[in-house]
Amino acid sequence: MKYTVNSNNEISYVHFNDSETKLETERNILDIITALAENNTQFVLFDSETLSKDFLELKKGLVGTLLQKFTMYHIESAIIIKDIKILHCENV
Repeated sequence: MKYTVNSNNEISYVHFNDSETKLETERNILDIITALAENNTQFVLFDSETLSKDFLELKKGLVGTLLQKFTMYHIESAIIIKDIKILHCENV
């Protein structure tokens, strides 16, 4: 997954904003954690366009895995939602 590293008020964070690469597998979650470690930060920001259509589908377990890993490694995250229709999910 492609990302940029940004700083704001002495806090650096990894920003995933490339809509061509999606968060869609557990391997992607591990890649995110690796990117955070490589850049010595625990803060991550996602644009909603980087989330796969299955991200919020609870049966897939991706969001649960992400929350579990982020909690375990004390990672703080946020999602920028530009258009709520993108995240429309039948089961939520």
